[in-house]
Amino acid sequence: MAKRDWSKLSDSQKKRYLGAGKSGTLTGTPGRTPAQVRKYYEGGGDLSFGRGHAPKGAAPRKVTGRVTKGLGTTEDLKALANWRKRSAPDWIPKNNATMKDDTAAALSLIGVRPSSWKTVSIRQNAEGDFTMTVTTKRGVTHVVILPDRDSVSEVSRLLKNPDKLGKTKKENKTLQQSWTKANGEPYAIEVEIYGYVDPKASAPDLNVPTKKEGQALPRKKRK
Repeated sequence: MAKRDWSKLSDSQKKRYLGAGKSGTLTGTPGRTPAQVRKYYEGGGDLSFGRGHAPKGAAPRKVTGRVTKGLGTTEDLKALANWRKRSAPDWIPKNNATMKDDTAAALSLIGVRPSSWKTVSIRQNAEGDFTMTVTTKRGVTHVVILPDRDSVSEVSRLLKNPDKLGKTKKENKTLQQSWTKANGEPYAIEVEIYGYVDPKASAPDLNVPTKKEGQALPRKKRK
């Protein structure tokens, strides 16, 4: 994929992407600076939301954003429950006992099926939520926010055992087909989960043995 050139965009296009970056519509994380938006654009990030288009089957993005931040209203919660029952992609379980609505809604915003995923990186933010970045086999990145550790655990279980999370045997079979190749082998998706490291923390004294910070938590890989 050819690298995008920010300087070749029209002023109106730049303004639209910058606005989407500030509101969180572009990447899923609000408050993106112009430099971060440019880096995201030139790095091949997904632009569908910045253009005003939502992936097929995606949950309402603004509603999802409020709910994952703990600001959802009763109507917001009903909207996500209805979306999940009627429109959620078949690769996301519909079972509330194994995955909450906010986790399912966040995953739906990725907008591409697991067959296209190459790597998944989940990193904790200073606020306590987690940024999940999916990079596809074509090098396109999709970024969503998971609200808490429970959501991370739910995603991890989906990556490991998708056929155990459905409500029925039929749904489990559909989930298995969505997450495996035609021969039954799981897709090779590399997964890394990182804890939060304060960027303002003072540098450690190199003369004193300390715990390493910033290392990935135990790596999980589906072969």
